[in-house]
Amino acid sequence: MRNKRHAVVGWSLLAVFCIALSFPFLWLRKPTEGMKTPGPEIGMLASLLPIALSGWKVYDLPLGETELIRSEVKRRLNYSDYVFRRFERDGVYFEIYAARWDRGSIPVRMLSAHTPDNCWTSSGWRCLDMRFRQELKVDNRSIHPAEWRLFSSPSGVIVHVWFWHFVENQLYDNGARFNQSPHPLTRLRDLYLEMRKGDPAQFFVRFTSNVDFSRLCLEKDFCDLVRRLGSEGLYQ
Repeated sequence: MRNKRHAVVGWSLLAVFCIALSFPFLWLRKPTEGMKTPGPEIGMLASLLPIALSGWKVYDLPLGETELIRSEVKRRLNYSDYVFRRFERDGVYFEIYAARWDRGSIPVRMLSAHTPDNCWTSSGWRCLDMRFRQELKVDNRSIHPAEWRLFSSPSGVIVHVWFWHFVENQLYDNGARFNQSPHPLTRLRDLYLEMRKGDPAQFFVRFTSNVDFSRLCLEKDFCDLVRRLGSEGLYQ
């Protein structure tokens, strides 16, 4: 047991050392690899999700409680397009957050740190349960495996969370762990790919709700919204 523990510590220290050495080489990327490439029109994601839906109360949510916070979120995330919309009816609600980054917008290592595991926990939320790469279906059609979390807010509100991070249309591998902080070897992998290829196009989707996924799938309107996002890569 002691030898195994020493081996884990040794590999972790080696990974940290390699990461430290790699920072100067980030400047050696070709300029074209750091330049943005034009993507879909701004507001395209919002157009996928209706702002009016019969029987539902629908409204957009801000990415921050104040204008200052929203400005800082925009500066840090540097998203190319996003939508954050809430749907409520008969005591059931769900929220859909989807964001897109054109090539050259943000490093994978930075975006992968902005998941509920990190951001929500840092804001005082507590993770009660988790599942990795959960298999889900909508209308008998498989969507990409999701990261699932059950969170409790500081006031005790229980929320189901599902999220996906895509890099160049491929599902990002977070590893089967709670990623409040990235694994050193994962960070090293991302730095290596960043040096070789620059910052790729990325897509992030998050569902939150007060009910589980099987209950949401009983709502035809929810399934229709998932189908709309499926056209953006959510379907397998």
